[in-house]
Formats: sequence, structure tokens, C-alpha cells
Amino acid sequence: MMYRKRYRKVRVSRDTTRQNSRLIMEAFLGRSLSRQEVVHHENEDCRDDRPENLSILSHPEHTRLHLCGRPLSEEHRQRIGIGVRRARMRKVLPSFDQALSALTYLVCVFAAYWMLSGCGLERM
Repeated sequence: MMYRKRYRKVRVSRDTTRQNSRLIMEAFLGRSLSRQEVVHHENEDCRDDRPENLSILSHPEHTRLHLCGRPLSEEHRQRIGIGVRRARMRKVLPSFDQALSALTYLVCVFAAYWMLSGCGLERM
């Protein structure tokens, strides 16, 4: 059985839920977090919401932390495959030309981000 990541959520009003880790960091810091701040779990266990396991990062920092020089784990590959199969069953995947166009765009954006963020400059 594959472990499925589920962040704990807390109902803060009748129709609003918030991630438990964000609420814990807000209480720990004594201020509200902005939308640009991401709560990162140091040990990558999304259920471990101890303050010493949490840190605040910007979206680019968080992306860089998870993408630079790290191959995807087998579990992550399986989760991606399951998501693709589900999308195909629901027939929400785009046509081949649309997918190729979107993929080309994403590769260009990622390459630009990679170069601007400094990822990979050490390897040149």
C-alpha cells in the first residue's frame, strides 16, 4: 500500500479550513503568514507539525529546495503515474498538440528559472 500525503486541516469557520502547520507557525511566530510564505516540513513528513520541524520559505526557495539536484523517488514516480492514469480515465488530458505546446512552454520557463535561481551554475 502506498502512503498518501495528507496535510492536516483545521476548520476555522463554517466554510473555511486551514492547514494545521500554517496555524502552528502563526502561533509560534506571533503573526499571520502571508500568501508568499510556505511552511516547509524539514523531515518531509507532512503529518509532523512540531514547530522544530517547520520552517518558513518563499515559494521560489521551497521549489529550489525540492527540485535542485534531487531525483524523484520511486514513490513519487508512482504517485505521478496514478494521477496521469486518473486524468486519462476522466478524459481531462489535452490533445497531443496542446500537451506538446504546454510542455515546451514549461521547459522554457523552468530553464529560465533554473538559470536565474543559480541552480546548476555550480555544475558548469
